[in-house]
Amino acid sequence: MEIFITHLWKSAFIITIFYGFYKLFLQKETYFQSIRYFLLLGILLSITIPFITILKHVEVTPIEVITSNNLNVITPALESSINWYLIGISIYVVICAILFIKFIFQLISIALLIYRNNHKKVNGLFLVETTSITSPFSFFNFIVYNPAHFQEEELKQVLAHEKAHAIQLHSIDNLIANILVIICWFNPFAWLYQSSIMQNLEFIADDHAQKATKSQHSYQQLLLKTTIPNYQMALANNFYNSLLKKRIIMLHKQRSNTKTQWKFIAMLPLLLTFVFTFNTKTIAQQKNSTTKIVTKNVNVFAMALDKESSDSDLKEISSTFLKKGLTVDFSEIVRNSTNNITAINISAKAKNGKAAASYASNLDDGINPIQISFDEKNNNLNIGATQGRHHSSYTYSTQGSGNRFVFLSDDHDDNKSVYITKKGSKRIVVESHFDENDDHEEDIIKITTKKDGEKKKTMIISSNDDKDPLIILDGKEITKKEMEALDSDAIKSIDVSKGAKAIKKYGKKAKDGVIVITSK
Repeated sequence: MEIFITHLWKSAFIITIFYGFYKLFLQKETYFQSIRYFLLLGILLSITIPFITILKHVEVTPIEVITSNNLNVITPALESSINWYLIGISIYVVICAILFIKFIFQLISIALLIYRNNHKKVNGLFLVETTSITSPFSFFNFIVYNPAHFQEEELKQVLAHEKAHAIQLHSIDNLIANILVIICWFNPFAWLYQSSIMQNLEFIADDHAQKATKSQHSYQQLLLKTTIPNYQMALANNFYNSLLKKRIIMLHKQRSNTKTQWKFIAMLPLLLTFVFTFNTKTIAQQKNSTTKIVTKNVNVFAMALDKESSDSDLKEISSTFLKKGLTVDFSEIVRNSTNNITAINISAKAKNGKAAASYASNLDDGINPIQISFDEKNNNLNIGATQGRHHSSYTYSTQGSGNRFVFLSDDHDDNKSVYITKKGSKRIVVESHFDENDDHEEDIIKITTKKDGEKKKTMIISSNDDKDPLIILDGKEITKKEMEALDSDAIKSIDVSKGAKAIKKYGKKAKDGVIVITSK
């Protein structure tokens, strides 16, 4: 729905630009056919231009996700307010429906009038004679008129006018203009745009009829004679209308020089300005292709969610924490039209009853990232927004791949795990085991992803440039090149170990650390 509303206001804005250009530069010109195509082009572009998107790539620094060991209980009250967004949409739809029903009834009225009266075919056009008190009008190749209202010469002039409408299919312009008003009824310029289209069509038909008649003066007198009010079909091209003075002025106006049609080109810069102003989408790209994680002693289990988290993501978080002895419940979830979470309540409780926390968030643009962390050993439970900076936690987004990796870690007395959540796929867990006496500040694990053509995404894991860690896949030693060829979607978990424990288990080959990969 949000996309539709964006498209709607952009369409309305483009119509306004075209109408303003017409009033300033074209209204007094007499090349009516060119103006007709210009006005129709305005409606066409108002539909298509909002779909155009100019991509702008901007380099950004990866966002950091923070964890905390402190018990944090935050329970802000959720605001309950009237959903003005829904009310506005409802009003828009109701008025559109009313205008559309009116539009259908007008079509039916024209069809019944044509059906109930005799007609004859002349040169591909159907002349429909009626006794109804109605002004002459044409609808596609049907021309309806009351012969009793005109003398013979006057009738010829009236028919010449309506034949111009019929032959040039002005009814199509009429229908398109009416549909424009139905969709953009909230934009006053849409109604004025419709009026300008109808006015220009009358100029075209008058010009054709005056050239076809023997006496141009008699045709203008006919226009003056027919100023009496008459019932008119709104969807038809009527001979009578309230633009009589303008029509007569245009009949007397000196023809415009066709060289002045260069004015149409002046519209191009306005459209380009609109596109580059409102249809430009900025895409963030990381400055570096790698993300560094400095890991130290870790024993806090943590998972994160944000506004884009799906119901299945929330269920996975709950089930994962349940295995850790923690009950996590999500309630009062509110999503907007793009399915982003705008409000949520989170409550968590340890099975032993010694730790509990709750958290609530309500933001119109979508909740900020929220992290749930649990230190089972110290009964330390934390739920809170991920704000600030922390040296051992980073977020890495893979531009263009559709995946987002969130790295969560924290410093503590014992060493346990670093968890990696991959958006759009299963959770990958990286277990990091280091000796307590090691200096971990320089132990850096680099994790990157890249696309191999359009086939697969590859995860690359390596240590510092001067290190050569042992790499094992499903119990079998592999080379760094073989590891780089792995599809990241096929990886279930990664275990990173170094120090004396790694050497004791794997021998001297593990002097620079061991990366153990388990596939799905």
